[in-house]
Amino acid sequence: VMVGPVAVGINTFVLQADPPNTGLIPENDLLGVTVVLVTCSYRDAEFLRVGYYVNNEYRFEPAEIQAWQEQQRHKLQQEQQSQPRAEPGGSSTSGSGTEDQSMDMSSGVGAATKGQGGGEQAQGGGN
Repeated sequence: VMVGPVAVGINTFVLQADPPNTGLIPENDLLGVTVVLVTCSYRDAEFLRVGYYVNNEYRFEPAEIQAWQEQQRHKLQQEQQSQPRAEPGGSSTSGSGTEDQSMDMSSGVGAATKGQGGGEQAQGGGN
């Protein structure tokens, strides 16, 4: 998703996406922990990464999910995990900052699966 031009100051936007096509997700990965990852970059340099751990549950039997509207998603923490990167544009940016500058907001969703050692491993993800 491209956002811009972006004026200097505090800016907000809404990132909204269609739900995933469940037919393309392996059956073993439909429920359990997953990751929502949003990365922000400026001139092809990432400067912010925000991630959320989400647990997908289905509270009815049988385990085969027939009605996806009954699936429940729970964020596993109250605060998102954010990791600031280098300052966008670095120290070489000049001018007032109001010139036509677009910001690339990429999002990705990865599924967490059991690794060979029994631990969780994140797959997929941003950029």
